[in-house]
Amino acid sequence: MSWNITISASNEIKMRLREIHNQLKYEKENKNSSLMSGRSGILLFLNYYNLYIGDNSDSDSCEKEIEAIFGSINEGFTYPAFAGGLAGIVWSFQHLIENNFIDSDLIDPLLGLDQCITSNHNYELTQKEHYDYLHGGLGYHLTMLKSHLCSQSISDTLHYLDQSANKMTVGLAWESNTKTDSDEKVMNLSLSHGLSSIIQLLAKTYGYCEGDELVKCDELLKGAVNYLLSQKQDAKQVGSYFPSWVATDHKPAYSRLAWCYGDLGIGMALLQAGRTTHNKEWEDIAVEVLSHTAGRRDLQSNHVMDAGLCHGTAGIAHCFNRAYNYTGNDLFKDAAAYWFMETLKMARHKDGLAGFKAWRAEKDGGLYKDTGLLEGIAGIGLSLISVIAPIEPKWDECLLLS
Repeated sequence: MSWNITISASNEIKMRLREIHNQLKYEKENKNSSLMSGRSGILLFLNYYNLYIGDNSDSDSCEKEIEAIFGSINEGFTYPAFAGGLAGIVWSFQHLIENNFIDSDLIDPLLGLDQCITSNHNYELTQKEHYDYLHGGLGYHLTMLKSHLCSQSISDTLHYLDQSANKMTVGLAWESNTKTDSDEKVMNLSLSHGLSSIIQLLAKTYGYCEGDELVKCDELLKGAVNYLLSQKQDAKQVGSYFPSWVATDHKPAYSRLAWCYGDLGIGMALLQAGRTTHNKEWEDIAVEVLSHTAGRRDLQSNHVMDAGLCHGTAGIAHCFNRAYNYTGNDLFKDAAAYWFMETLKMARHKDGLAGFKAWRAEKDGGLYKDTGLLEGIAGIGLSLISVIAPIEPKWDECLLLS
């Protein structure tokens, strides 16, 4: 798709991007090779930055990142999950090859990981019953969809989701094993760990299916969306259309403003499901939810503490930027511009990385420096490129936004 820029020629954004690039170009401290917090996310930023400036003279930095990633695997890095391990690394190389950033033969050293990815996909789903997108079974599914393992992944994933679905009064839902404040059974609705990720991955799978698998995928997708919509709240009364999760003794609950949890991620999943299956009703409800969310601009009440993609201003801005490019709705363009400006304000730490620090509670150590994609400056940089350059941010597939 063509990509419309949201903010024209912002010198402040350009300056901040140069600072992020200079920080990541010489990054040596991060020994992690993963997609969401390590070198694979940095590699995505460096390649998109080179495309943005129209200059490949910095290819040496990309090659060094690739060597470091392969080196860690050769030295015994075996953690498998999508966010923090091998499945995400393989996805990042698939993405870079698919979009002509690197040569296809660079994926060859990773083909030996097929068995690891397949076995862990099955283990997480069938043995642990852990579907969590970032850390459980469904993250492997995204990686496998883009490879010769596609048909096997579709068959296994649809079978698991069919067998494990809870038939609710309305629709289908899947019990989450993400920890909450109590031990009670919950249905997580989020895009990062819950039902919205299932909806988006089923929508992506839909285009790969045919015959009986297409029928089953359609049945599961409609069941998931119907359950989600049955949990709508009175946003005027509660403040948000959806809670973060639904418990046995569910009562309406306010949810934060972020990619990871709340109306923003849920609305994006619903919008894409509607677009993929040509379901206008779902699209219209998504636009309604996102339109309300666009008016939520108070940082404190929305629990916005930093700039990272996961739960910060850059992630909020990027979701609205993507929604604007999907719909052409100027309300989303205005919201994206607002949150990108808030992102620049977050670069206020003299001892930060390009001015940024990621948030965590004081009891857990307080603010910290993060170079990664999900919570750090690699992700912030990628989002800033997408607001001033006519380059579709296809990298956001890893956040289930495309």
